[in-house]
Amino acid sequence: MSAAIALAILVPMSGAMAQAPETHRLMAATVSLSAEPSTNPQLLIWRDRLPQIIAARKALQSDLPKLRLPLVVEVFTTTFEAAGHTYIISAVNFECSSSSLAPNTLVCPARVAEIDAGHARIVSELPELPISSRRGPAGFDASSNAQQKFMTLATLDPRTSSVTFSQVYDGERNPMPQSVILK
Repeated sequence: MSAAIALAILVPMSGAMAQAPETHRLMAATVSLSAEPSTNPQLLIWRDRLPQIIAARKALQSDLPKLRLPLVVEVFTTTFEAAGHTYIISAVNFECSSSSLAPNTLVCPARVAEIDAGHARIVSELPELPISSRRGPAGFDASSNAQQKFMTLATLDPRTSSVTFSQVYDGERNPMPQSVILK
């Protein structure tokens, strides 16, 4: 009898645990713009904007040749696996805005995409997603990811099939109004 009770208790608990919201930090990453888009999900997600991103980076390289800037773009990204699907949130550091009032925040275009068999299906466009991070010596890099005082978090709630966002600024976490229903 006690084994049956234990099993009856564990089964609903394991189901509830599988339905628990999952929170990930959007991590800074550098993506080569020289690569074939099919080799990197970030390039698939931003495929339609690559010509403008590449042109802007090449113009910067031309204006500042002594810096020997690589042909790259910075992204802030995280991946969720849910119900057999892979979802990537990607904010690209291109045409972002910033303010002296919040020097560790960029407001960047972002997308939520479902990745399947080498194809990206854009689930949602977020034209202005605040990204909190501290710039490292070489841009947004591993040192940006190492610090904990400035970050953007995404939470996937499998019960509602939605992603919500929060921002940690100077160590204080606050919800953001952006949300996405995964369709």
